[in-house]
Parts: sequence; structure tokens; C-alpha cells
Amino acid sequence: MVWARGHRSDWDYFAAESGDSAWGYDSALRYYARIENWQGLPDAQRRGVGGPVHVAQPTAPQPLAWATLEAASRLGIPRFDSPNGEMMEGPGGVAITDLRINRGQRE
Repeated sequence: MVWARGHRSDWDYFAAESGDSAWGYDSALRYYARIENWQGLPDAQRRGVGGPVHVAQPTAPQPLAWATLEAASRLGIPRFDSPNGEMMEGPGGVAITDLRINRGQRE
């Protein structure tokens, strides 16, 4: 149920190891943008809309999730709106997980 696309450094490592730039982050990001139907805050640079894969933040995250984000923020860990956007291009951070749940059903 969790949507996790992978970090830029991972994709770029795959490209370097394979010798094929099509395995790199920029290439993978274009595929993700085509298949996603992102329901969160608009991010035309990193997220897709209208694709077959419904991706959204949980409608009611558990209190522990919010407490974890707050604790991480107090430690100086950057907080992001989604783990699959800008966070995947930098040194890390914390965010509520994106899910593959549509109308209360797993996809």
C-alpha cells in the first residue's frame, strides 16, 4: 500500500553501474509522472496527474505519525509534504508516507 519511488542517488547509481542513462533518476521520474495520479499538493516538476496509479496521502494519519514528524523536526530533520517529491532529491528528511489506497480500498 506504500508508494515509494526511490531516491535520486539510487537511480543514478543504477545508471552508472549499467552504463545506461535510461536507468537514471531523470528518466525514471518521467515514467513515474506518466503513471501517477497524484492527489496531493501540485508538483508538476516531480509528480504526475491523470495516470492509472492512484497515489495519495492518508486521509487520517495516526497520532504517532504526527508525533514522529514533530520529533524529527525538533531534531532539525527537514520536513516535506511527501516522501516522493523534493525529499527524494536531497540528503533526506521526514514526511507522511504516500499510499496506494483509493476510496478505502488497496490498489
